[in-house]
Amino acid sequence: MENLLKELRKRSLGLDEVVFEHRNKAYGAYQLRHNYGSNLSKAMFVGIGLFVSVAALPFIINAFKTDSVVVDVFPPTGPFILDDVETPDVPMPPPASAPQQQQVKTVEFVMPTPTRAPKIQKTVPTATEIETTTIGTTTTDGPVSPNVYIPIAPPNIGTGDVPAPPIVQPAIPVKNPDAILDKVDVEASFKGGVEAFRRIVGERFDTSVLDQSGTISAIVTFVVEKDGRISNVKAKGKDADFNREAERTIKDIKTKWTPAKLEGQVVRSYFRIPISMRVE
Repeated sequence: MENLLKELRKRSLGLDEVVFEHRNKAYGAYQLRHNYGSNLSKAMFVGIGLFVSVAALPFIINAFKTDSVVVDVFPPTGPFILDDVETPDVPMPPPASAPQQQQVKTVEFVMPTPTRAPKIQKTVPTATEIETTTIGTTTTDGPVSPNVYIPIAPPNIGTGDVPAPPIVQPAIPVKNPDAILDKVDVEASFKGGVEAFRRIVGERFDTSVLDQSGTISAIVTFVVEKDGRISNVKAKGKDADFNREAERTIKDIKTKWTPAKLEGQVVRSYFRIPISMRVE
């Protein structure tokens, strides 16, 4: 190995010359290996230059930036001398005097007081006197001014005991205790829930009476009585045999329901439940 290195130094040959001796040096690999050192140096200097440029950019911007000058403006200080201003005297308006009431001709007209034994009262003025004079509480002389109104004293009405009219209470409609209700406060329920009721129906349903196969369904309605029994069972579906068997099965279930409630009272109520069977 040492002899090889000495021989290379004598012939001034590098490692690339030895590797590519007697080979095609025009191939790209020789040029890459031969220029690797210079390319690496160039890349390093370019990277250092870019890093230095980016780091120095804020300093360059600040060097060309013009600082704004803030000038504090203080309000003027005293003392201040104020000139005397003459206030003009504003004359006060004279107090308004109350308008004098002009005396006009009036005629006494007092409403009679209703009593059981009426006394002889003053003569009621005629229609002509009422039209040409002013009605008042006393009769006075003066110019005729029929447009002036003088209030008339109200009649003295007694304050005896007057029986109040009897209060008629509206008739309260009587609710039918045997009515079958759709809307209740608490719906009827089965012990274990509706799914438990469906499971019992499915266990007792006789599918042998059905002619067709597949999924058959119907809507079953019945009445939950006050004692928990069910009545008026009706099934509505496309298959008549399925409807009859559903009605028979539900009628045979003797387990009682919890009845519905309305305003805290046990009532009769409708209950609807869909039932479907898959027949093989």
